[in-house]
Amino acid sequence: MTPPIHQPTYGAPHTQPHGLIFVVACCLGGFVVSPAGAETPDIAREDEAVARAVQIVAPSVVKIRSLTGPDLEETPVRGTGQTSGVVVGDDGFVITSDFGLPDVPASVLVTLADGTQSAAQIISRDHSRHLVLLELAIDRPLPVPTATPDADVRVGAWAIAVGRTVGEEVPNVAVGIVSAVDRLHGKAIQSDAKISPLNYGGALTDIYGRVLGVLVPLAPQGSQRMAGVEWYDSGVGFAIPMTHVFQIVEKLKAGTDLHAGILGVSFDSRGAYVSAPKLAAVLPNSPAGEAGLRIGDVITEADGRPVETVMQLRNAIGRRYAGEKVRLVVARGAQQLMREVELVDRLRPFEHAFLGLLPIRGPASSSDVTVRFVYSGSPAEQAGIKPGDHVVSVNNRPVQSIGDVIEQLNTVQAGDEVALVARRGELVQRPRLMAVGLPAGIPRSLPPARGTLPERTATDRPPVGVVPLRLPEYANACTLYVPEDYDARVRYGVVLALMLPDQLDPERLRNLWRPFCDATDIILAVPQPTDARAWRPAEVRLVRRVLDHVRDHYETDPHRIVVHGYRAGGAMACLVALSSREAVRGLSIVHAALPDSLVIPANDPVQRLAVLGAHSGEGRQGRAIAQSLQRFRDQGYPVSTQQVSDPEQYVPQEELGELIRWIDTLDRF
Repeated sequence: MTPPIHQPTYGAPHTQPHGLIFVVACCLGGFVVSPAGAETPDIAREDEAVARAVQIVAPSVVKIRSLTGPDLEETPVRGTGQTSGVVVGDDGFVITSDFGLPDVPASVLVTLADGTQSAAQIISRDHSRHLVLLELAIDRPLPVPTATPDADVRVGAWAIAVGRTVGEEVPNVAVGIVSAVDRLHGKAIQSDAKISPLNYGGALTDIYGRVLGVLVPLAPQGSQRMAGVEWYDSGVGFAIPMTHVFQIVEKLKAGTDLHAGILGVSFDSRGAYVSAPKLAAVLPNSPAGEAGLRIGDVITEADGRPVETVMQLRNAIGRRYAGEKVRLVVARGAQQLMREVELVDRLRPFEHAFLGLLPIRGPASSSDVTVRFVYSGSPAEQAGIKPGDHVVSVNNRPVQSIGDVIEQLNTVQAGDEVALVARRGELVQRPRLMAVGLPAGIPRSLPPARGTLPERTATDRPPVGVVPLRLPEYANACTLYVPEDYDARVRYGVVLALMLPDQLDPERLRNLWRPFCDATDIILAVPQPTDARAWRPAEVRLVRRVLDHVRDHYETDPHRIVVHGYRAGGAMACLVALSSREAVRGLSIVHAALPDSLVIPANDPVQRLAVLGAHSGEGRQGRAIAQSLQRFRDQGYPVSTQQVSDPEQYVPQEELGELIRWIDTLDRF
């Protein structure tokens, strides 16, 4: 008789009776075709084929419990408590996802398929693919599964997610297909099987009981450990190929931690799938910098394989570890340069350069960079630059827009010298400025960001005022506030405000922001969660779609895209900002501390992100928020703080002006 199998629904697991009939999306037509050399299963129905595959792999899937922290069933997105694992060595070694073991717990207990329990210790981690190797204290051989050969991992093939967290005596199972290969920069297999906190660390299995890969919570937008949790109910899940796990297991057994390899370059964030890998930034003291790569170089080959797009290069580098060498061919004009670089695991956090200038935001068609405000004590002030001066070039490159200036400064760090050319009437100034870091302080007052535009005859405009927004693919409600005098000749900042309705009424929020939106050219977007009590990680995609809608229908300022979160919305705002760094330029959180499990990636030269934390500074909450902001500082981000008078309430209107001025300075340089 086939063993009983659990097919849980996330958050509501239940036990299926013996003789389970699987309901699946596809039909095998009454028979199974086996790969060459494999024994055809003696079955005639698809449910029997799946049950047989699970029966083959189940002895190798174990239950893992960290004895420090709540059970997974109680708080499934904390990343502590119960998780699954797969045997990778008959001498007692088990691989799992680091979702369930984010830190070093006091103790780890592993339950085998036969109910035997064993203490385990963490031996090493693969930080690139978010895996952890455990060693069990056991005196008998363990069953090691067979890996599916790479050639047999095909899109459309059966994929069965097998974990062991619902019960110890039976596995929990979800059925789907392989929907893509070489995902997440070449690291992962993608499947539409239900991959969730209930089976992270478990096995993604083919129809023959071979293991396709180890289930992990990853996502295309982020590499941090919790990045893929928001995808668990989306039909998109990932597994690290088992063939790769077996290739690295000896290194892991030796206690060697593995880290993602870093080249130290950045690209233009637009069109990664179609744009050539032309370098927009080369970090100092990076492998690329030490190899002599420069801005404007185009990488054409990696390890003998042509790369035509940014994504192809990311796939080539993304699957490599620190310490490994990569052979590159680089085009520099008519030259073809050969370079061998050794990837590293970390670089000194990049700190953007600051000259002390804030530009006037002219019409969208403007081709001029005029100084609006000069920061007191800044390098620019010391060099005699004044409001009204025109910036002509930066580091010998002509500039015609704010974006041009920022692009030239993206590879300049604090302490570097910058050659500036500015014009004041007939006077041309050529100071050489010693750049400093971006300031934490917020100016007490600012002059207007733009002049009054000449009147023109009315033309068709998109909706303005309070605009209800319904995206067809989401049930969530959302409201925009667009200034009544919206003018397509102006670029508008966008603030995505993430609140829980029972913590701050959306209408009250709009009324607080309305005068500031009108005065400083801001469009306010207030999406709401489906559950008024909590944001779901999967709603990260909803927030991004709202931003995309606003950018598609209104003229927006790419330097003033801000995600703003209050209390529980603060953690959600962090997820949105870090998963959309190519678009978001500001993260503002009020009375909110970051989850301990959220890994802050290093600051990026091209994908600028500034952070503002508003809190009262009082008590335990204030200390937690201060620690969260320090985590951003440690990674090189410019961080500002705002003192809020009431620790229990949202920012009052008389204090909201400081937050608005911070947004108004995000295009500083």
